[in-house]
Amino acid sequence: MNSEYGFTLKKQVSTIKNTIDVMLKNAEYGNHQNFLQNIRRISDAASKIELQLNAGIPIPNKKKYGKILVPYDSSEYSKKALVEATDMAEWFSSELYVINVINIPTDESPSMIQGITSKKLKKLNRDVLGSQKTHVSKILQEKMKTCKRLGINVFYDVIIGKPADSILKFAKENKIDLIVIGSKGLTKFNRLMALGSVSRKISEEARCPVMIVR
Repeated sequence: MNSEYGFTLKKQVSTIKNTIDVMLKNAEYGNHQNFLQNIRRISDAASKIELQLNAGIPIPNKKKYGKILVPYDSSEYSKKALVEATDMAEWFSSELYVINVINIPTDESPSMIQGITSKKLKKLNRDVLGSQKTHVSKILQEKMKTCKRLGINVFYDVIIGKPADSILKFAKENKIDLIVIGSKGLTKFNRLMALGSVSRKISEEARCPVMIVR
C-alpha cells in the first residue's frame, strides 16, 4: 500500500467513524435497538481498519475464508463461537455453515443392544428426529435471521451421529476453509453435542484451520 493511498483510506475511515458517532448520539434517544447494534458493529469494524492502517498491518485477504463452519448447541461457548464466526463471515464475505450434532447415547450393554431389533432402532431414530431435530432446527432458524440481515449467505443442518466425526466429515465434504468452535459445551438437550469433548479432536484432525473460542 503506497503512502498516498494509505492516507486517503485513513481519511475515509475517519469520516465514516465520525458520521457513525453522530448517528449513534442522535439515535440513543429513540427506540432503535437493532439499528444501534448494527451501527456499533460498523463502528467497531472501522476502528479495526484504522488500527491496522496506523500500525502498518496489511488488510486481510477478503477471499481467504470462503466457507466458515461453526458447530452450535446453544451453550455459552458455542454462542461466542457463532458471534466470532459471524463477524469473520461478514468481514471475509464468506458463506457461513451452522450445524448441530445430535448424539444418540449408547450406554446399554452389548447384550442389551443385541436384543434391540432393527425396527426398534429405526423407531428410536424417528422419535429423535421428530422431536429434538425439529426443536433444534427452530433455534438455528432464529439464529440465521440475524446473519441474513447482515447480508451473509448462511446455511444450517442438524446431523445425527458422533459429534467429532460428524463435524470432521461435514467439513471435508463441504470443503470448509475454517472451523470456529467453542472450547466447551453444555446443552439442555440430553448432550446433543458436548463440544468440550470434541474441540481438541477437531483441532488435531481437521484438514482446515480451526479457531477455538473460549
